[in-house]
Amino acid sequence: MDSLIAPPVLLKYCLPIVIKTLTKYQLKLIPKLLINQVLSDAFNHALQVSIREGEFDFLRDKWLKIEISDLDFSWSITYKNHKLIIANPIVNQAVLSGDSQALLLIAAQVVDADTLFFQRRLRIEGDTEFALEVKNTLDAIDREDLALLYQAPLSWLEKVLKHAYIQ
Repeated sequence: MDSLIAPPVLLKYCLPIVIKTLTKYQLKLIPKLLINQVLSDAFNHALQVSIREGEFDFLRDKWLKIEISDLDFSWSITYKNHKLIIANPIVNQAVLSGDSQALLLIAAQVVDADTLFFQRRLRIEGDTEFALEVKNTLDAIDREDLALLYQAPLSWLEKVLKHAYIQ
């Protein structure tokens, strides 16, 4: 067993509790404008290849809200002037929501979004065609296309989550 990975039971049951407890309340202490700017910078840096290739053009003039239900946290994203923008619009065309565990599984590419959708761990509301286009775009992103800074942490996260959930 890899020394950096805890036993599956610990990861599967304790990790979500720790994440929720620490994160949920800390997020409320940080100004939303600061969170939006950090998320915007991180997404634009991580996804720069996909942005340059026009893979997010369909987001132009549309807003997608992403909700992490168990953390009571959300953000909305659009595409403008060749950048992903995180803000708080009055109207979102669609909402993509799930718990932190489900969204981490998607981010680490351990489980595809369709599986979580059919397990009712991922929900889509509003303009479902638009939300499905977002989901499919995110599913299609190749980890090698991400900025180098994000590849190692996502690989580690994938390893940890596979160890916890695929056993």
